[in-house]
Amino acid sequence: MTPEIRHLRAFVTVAEELHFGRAAARLNIVQPALSMQIKGLETMLGVSLLHRTRRVVALTEPGRLFLEEASRILRQLDSAVDLAQRAGRGEAGRLTIGYSAATAHSGLLSRLVGAFHRTTPDVELLIRELHPALQREALLAGELDVGFVVADAASSPPEFERTVVETWQMVLALPAEHPLATHAVVPLSALRDERFISYSALGEDLGVDAFRAAAGFVPAVEHLAENPMMLLTLVGAGLGIATVPAPMTRGAPPGVAFVAVEPALPELPIVALARCDSTNAALARFVHGISNW
Repeated sequence: MTPEIRHLRAFVTVAEELHFGRAAARLNIVQPALSMQIKGLETMLGVSLLHRTRRVVALTEPGRLFLEEASRILRQLDSAVDLAQRAGRGEAGRLTIGYSAATAHSGLLSRLVGAFHRTTPDVELLIRELHPALQREALLAGELDVGFVVADAASSPPEFERTVVETWQMVLALPAEHPLATHAVVPLSALRDERFISYSALGEDLGVDAFRAAAGFVPAVEHLAENPMMLLTLVGAGLGIATVPAPMTRGAPPGVAFVAVEPALPELPIVALARCDSTNAALARFVHGISNW
């Protein structure tokens, strides 16, 4: 037979108190039941763990050694129970986060991840840069817990829960020497003959439909950039102009000017995307905190 946890707790308590009455009170059981548990444990092990007389309870040498290991086992068990309970509250565990470069460049990612880590430091964070389309695939495959994408039709299937994090206004990025760079506001109609550079991760339609709805024409996209800094670098080099989210103006490279457009382009809602059927309590805690960070 193998000793049970109740046997270990009974023995450790008696060994700590060296008194059956006080040990029974700590365990909230009657003393005869405690004595029977200790006797049963000794019978299972085939050794005497305690030397007891009417006046004295003392550990035998096997009892002293068994106490060390039994105490270690109980500490590990208590730690495992605490960890499981904390994970159930979202205070421990693992959270895998997907993001696009625009999310990182805007400062949104560092703000949310930083706030979550400060409040929940025992949750392990795995952070992966992925194109929005790949984020959705990874979410469906269970490889991501949450992703940050521009809200569009592709991020609206019933499998996903969406939480709006920010809404980005669009502005125009121009080479600093461009004739329109000195204007406070540029009419979209003045851009009909311009060469455009687009950021390939701001939605699979590259914003063409939204731009056409506002401007009345399809922009002539000649270059695609894989990340925000490359897009702005190409603009600064004079290879074209771009419509970009306002947060991307922070930390822009030299040679780039930003102006408003008229009529204004549709704003971009940035959403935290997660599976509706997720059972990760850390994810629920993260999503719940988004509105407060």
